[in-house]
Order: sequence, then C-alpha cells, then structure tokens
Amino acid sequence: MRNEPSLDRDFPSLRSIIFWCILLLLSSPISVQIMAHPCDDTFEYDEDMCNDGSYELQSLPETEDLNGGNNYEDSLEVEEEKGDEVPQSDDIFEERNEAKEEVSYPQNIAGKIAGGKSEEHMRYNSDSPDADRYASRSDDSVQDYVLTEARLKEIRSKFLYWFFDKGGDNDEGDYQRDIQSLTPQIHKNFTFQLPFFGFGFNYARVSMNGYLEFSDPPPHYTYPLVFPIKDWPKKNDPSFIGIFFSKCRIGEIRPTDIDKRKPGVYFRVERDLQDRKDQFGVEMRERLKWDIREGVDGAEAFVPKHAIVVTWKNMSFTGGIDNSLYKTNTFQMVLATDEVNTYAMFNYVDIQWTSHTEAGGDTVNGEGGISAFVGFNAGNGTRSYEYKPYSQTPSIRDLTTKGCANGFPGRHIFKIDETIVPGTCKRDEGLRNEPTKLDIFCHSRFLTRLRVLNCTIVTSQNKLITV
Repeated sequence: MRNEPSLDRDFPSLRSIIFWCILLLLSSPISVQIMAHPCDDTFEYDEDMCNDGSYELQSLPETEDLNGGNNYEDSLEVEEEKGDEVPQSDDIFEERNEAKEEVSYPQNIAGKIAGGKSEEHMRYNSDSPDADRYASRSDDSVQDYVLTEARLKEIRSKFLYWFFDKGGDNDEGDYQRDIQSLTPQIHKNFTFQLPFFGFGFNYARVSMNGYLEFSDPPPHYTYPLVFPIKDWPKKNDPSFIGIFFSKCRIGEIRPTDIDKRKPGVYFRVERDLQDRKDQFGVEMRERLKWDIREGVDGAEAFVPKHAIVVTWKNMSFTGGIDNSLYKTNTFQMVLATDEVNTYAMFNYVDIQWTSHTEAGGDTVNGEGGISAFVGFNAGNGTRSYEYKPYSQTPSIRDLTTKGCANGFPGRHIFKIDETIVPGTCKRDEGLRNEPTKLDIFCHSRFLTRLRVLNCTIVTSQNKLITV
C-alpha cells in the first residue's frame, strides 16, 4: 500500500504557519496595522520611521479581537496547550525600541494629533520678517493688554493696516480663496450696522473689481461710468464704495516685490472694538482712533466700534496678455464705524495700470482707456460722489503720491455716513483770524509752511487757496 505524505510528519510547522497567517488576517488590531499607511496619524510608529522611508511594523497593545473573544496573548496560550510550537512575538515582529516617556512625532503628524496647524505659527507682532503674514489665533491672544506709547507709535508708522495670508483659525489668515475669475465677489455679513450715505447696511459683497457693494448692479456698464444711474429704477443703481472700480484679475508677484504675500483679495472684520481687551483688538482700536482723529476735522471724539479691512494685492487688469499679469496695482480700504459715524480710509501702495480692455485700455500695459472710477454711490438713483481730479482721468496714478492723511502720501480719508466729506488738509485752528498767514497743516502732528502740495485751504472769507 502506498503511503500518502503526512503534513504532521513531513512538514511539522506548516499547519502552524497557516494558522498564524489566518489569525493575522482576522485579528482586528493587526489587520488594521497592516492596512494603515505607516505615516498616518492613527498609526502607531517609531519616531524615525517616516523620515527615512522605511516602515517598521510594531507589536500592538492587548486588545480584543473581532470575535469578541480572548485577546492576542490568550489565543497564544490556547495554541500552546494543543502542543503546537507557538512562535514568539519576536519571530513575527521586530523588537520594539525601549518605550519613551515622550514620543517625538514628525511635524505634520504632531499638528494633527494636537489639533493644531501643520505649519509653524508665529505671532503677528514678533520680530520675524514674516510675522506680518500670520494672523492671530484665538488661542494665542494676549488678554488684558496694555498698549504702550512706543508700541502705538510703532504700529502707526506703518502705511498699510494688517492683512494676513497665513495663521488664524483657518491657516489662511484673511485671504479670500473663493474670490476668483469665475466668482469675482462674495457675500459678507457684518452683524452690525454700517451707516453709509444716508443708509444702513449689515452686509456687503466684496468684489475682485475694487469695490464693496451693497446692492445689485446693472447687467452692463458703459464707460465712462456715471452715477447715480439715471434710468433707475428700470436699471439697477448699485450702492457701493469704490476704491479702484475697474475690471481686475489676480496678478502675479514680481521678482522684485518685497511683500511676498499671495496675490488676491483679503478681508478682515473686527467687531466690538470698544470692549476688546485682547492685544489685536486694542491695537486695532487705538490705531484707527488716532488715525481718524488726526486725519479728519471734527473727529476728535471718535472711538471705532467696528472695523473692516479689505486689501487688493497684486491685481492686474482683464483682457491683458499673459505678461500683463505682472503689471499690478495694490490698494487697501479701511472702514471704521461707531454705528453713527463712518469713515473710509483709502491706502494706495502701487498703481501700474489704469484701465482694462473693455474701457479702452491696451492689452500690454492697461493704459490709454477710461481710468478706474474712485468714489461712492448711494444707490437707488439718489446721490454719488466722484473723487476728482483722480477718478476716470490719467491723474489716477497720482493717488499714490497725493493725500496727506496722517502724513502718508497715498492715504486718503473720508467721512461717509450721511454725506461724503473728504478729510483733506485742515487749516490751523489758531490762525482762523489771520487768513493772510499761510501756515497750514495736514494734521496736528505735521506742521509746515508753504511746503504742502495740492492741499486746499478754506479761509475765513470762504476763499479757496491751493498750494
């Protein structure tokens, strides 16, 4: 009789090997261990295993299996009682390193475990050259903050107000990723009243095209733009604040640009500033308060309650060739209100183009057509204010060098709650009875004599003198 081969005799360990393979597949913790990516934050790993590209499988703590029965070690004991040779865990897994009290995780995993950000965060007021890119977060704000005179002087010495493309609770700061060519504007709720041109609004649409809008525009515009629209109500007459009302597209950063924040539109709203005690809230309130008080006549008692900062950075014009993406404008609108008085600050950093192709501009430099509209429209066929001599004229380039608000060329301030009143140069209060003496000043800190250009003075005889 022919003898059949016996697995027990000829292959004494094969059955054990098959058993342990099946057990490995059915065991809950081990199967998850095999299937999980070794660099996933739910995976238990050595601290260096993701650094050199090698993956080291680790033994797991005691857990119940999928069948709800004995744990891993209990199942080993059962097999030992059957007489089979049971491989030790060292035969299946490589020996673990000695346990450490603290595990050092790779940065991208540690951020997930802690619920934090994958990128290192820094405070906006630190000494790092990139600090102005990082918005403050709710968990790192200094409470009961006391602003020193030196710090106030430091923050008021900067031309632009804060805008961030990193940090914050969403890790993108104030950057509005949703504003693109296909979606050129987005809706924002304020949760407070913003008095503007005789109306009150608790919302706005932030447009890529250089304005804040409060009501619907007409289907098409013709150039030059004329507001209010005479055919209202047959055609919509939008209510808006236009710092550089022109068709824009997001441009590119030039190699020579010092500011490396992302091109695009930024939006920040700061509420309840009068009651804030955190550092950013206190600094925003005090900075705005003194800039407005010293930049506009009659604002000596103003204390901002809410603030809105919208920044258009490296914006090019529509219709241009690819290289025209490097012809960009950067400008910023700051609104401050106590829900009775409202002020608008326009900061113009750089203007390299003036008109888009639909308004007659060329495709290379954005020149030669009707320039952007700068001003305000109340809407509903009521009133408008066009900022002359700059709006829709070649003089629009001068916006970066004119304006004397707070001593900054390029800064223009307006009171906008009921009527539009530009915060232009103010005549020295002490010289009201001496109209022939031409000592003038743009605000209380910068006194000069016959050296302020393009400032209009109203004498006590209501005569206009431009110097």
